[in-house]
Amino acid sequence: MGQKSSGAAAAREKARQARLKLDADRDARDRHVEEAVAQVIIATDDIRAADKALATAVAAAQSTRKRAVTGAEKAAAAAVGRLRAQGLTRQQIGTLTELEPGRLRRLLQASKAPTSERSLNPEPAAGTVGQSNTEQDDPAGPGQNSTPSPTAAARSDQ
Repeated sequence: MGQKSSGAAAAREKARQARLKLDADRDARDRHVEEAVAQVIIATDDIRAADKALATAVAAAQSTRKRAVTGAEKAAAAAVGRLRAQGLTRQQIGTLTELEPGRLRRLLQASKAPTSERSLNPEPAAGTVGQSNTEQDDPAGPGQNSTPSPTAAARSDQ
């Protein structure tokens, strides 16, 4: 029986050594897993920070663009208004500036909007009082009526 007990003790020792080696391998594996998970978390945080920085930069760029566009639109509206004040028709302005009709219409409307400059001089530009857009656009010129309408002719006869 002595041999049997010494053989069992040796087997137990061998099993214990195998378990210790396995535990050491598990510890190493666990350390590697923890390091990899930590790297993923750090990388994810970096990505979130980069996304946040991008969003901030985009917002700042959009704000800068909005200010620039607003200023440019005001300048364009003022220039279109000056062209109109020089007696150019909408069609002539459109041809000269190559603006799309919708944009030209908006700029013309904006040129008529009250500004701080106009608030100092509330009187309308000479030659525009009581004129409709069709009269101002008429090729005969502002205040001119190249072809009287039948309704206007009937009214003048009365």
